Amino acid sequence: MRLKIYHKVWITVIFIWISIYTVRITLSPALPFIISEFKLSYTEAGIAASVIFYTYTSMQFIAGFLGARFGRKRLLIIGTLLNGFGGFLTAISNSFSQLLLARILTGIGAGLIFSNDRAIVASYTPIEMAGMGQGLSFSGVGIGMTLGILVGGLITVNLGWRWAFIVFSIFAAIPILMAATMFSEPIINKSEDSSSSSIRQLFHNKDYLAVIFGGFPVQYSFWVMATWLPTILIESGQADAALSSGITAILGISVPFGLIVLGRLADMRALKGGDSRAILVYSSLSLSAAILGITMLVIYKAYVFLLAPLIFLASFLIFGIGAVQMRIVSRIVENKNLLPIAFGYLNGVSFLAPIISPYVTGFLRDVTGDFTWGLVLSFMAPLASFILFSSISKKI
Repeated sequence: MRLKIYHKVWITVIFIWISIYTVRITLSPALPFIISEFKLSYTEAGIAASVIFYTYTSMQFIAGFLGARFGRKRLLIIGTLLNGFGGFLTAISNSFSQLLLARILTGIGAGLIFSNDRAIVASYTPIEMAGMGQGLSFSGVGIGMTLGILVGGLITVNLGWRWAFIVFSIFAAIPILMAATMFSEPIINKSEDSSSSSIRQLFHNKDYLAVIFGGFPVQYSFWVMATWLPTILIESGQADAALSSGITAILGISVPFGLIVLGRLADMRALKGGDSRAILVYSSLSLSAAILGITMLVIYKAYVFLLAPLIFLASFLIFGIGAVQMRIVSRIVENKNLLPIAFGYLNGVSFLAPIISPYVTGFLRDVTGDFTWGLVLSFMAPLASFILFSSISKKI
């Protein structure tokens, strides 16, 4: 079968996100070794894990404007290059301050991607496949997460944590080449208004605000697990370094399933005259229950493999919610010139969570002596998403 242009866009974006997330998430299995080597407190380790999101999240609010000014495809290439270079600098860091600077640069590169890649996907994807396209093209997040935690963990255990970052920084060359050759810059309709008044009108949309703010608590829960779960399992005695990385890698394995299944479900409901609101409401409530189960199994030091189905379910729901959010935004925003801005704020608000959650969880660990209260907050957070998503209009 001959690939259509939107297939090429999806495949390229998948590889970009694999590159972004391998460099981003490899810090998780490496963190116990970095704590030991640099003699960090858990609060400092939380800062090391979250500092990437200071710049990543900040870039969400301007990347859409930069894409309109300099070209969205061009920013995908520059962002992937900077992210890979930041991974290499992480590998050669010899102090806590150098590590922080490397992660800050990594965040700048990754921060250029989301607003612009989502708009490119929306521009090329047929409207009847909007949810499927947004979900499938974002599935590289799960693949990259799995590789970063599992393969990165194995490299860390056998060769050292620095080699894991070197390997994944070199991989960035592949999506850079793909983005440069597989599709052209999407055409921007200059006649569509993208003035400040149009942007203000977007932020007067109650449904849009509920969608973007509902993403924050969901991502808070995810980044508690993605950052701290290997360390939690090692400290609880439920797993060693290799096994804890393998269990945590399940977070990534389920991502493509959540993105594709719930994204496609939203498309199907729309074709039948249904709405996407119910998917968000029930998924956020189910997420809270799944993380409560994980919390109880950790507290009572249960057999570690009992965690596997709950970890899979939690990540499935988190990223499935993300696919539905992206579909709703692409439908709410009729002015396609505003899409990068709308997607940027969606991701920017959501990714305030990983700035806060690793630090808060590490701080609570230092204060209380264990991770119990950090886990309690992580299962309570999705209840706020449940309330926000319940306020969305049924017509969406």
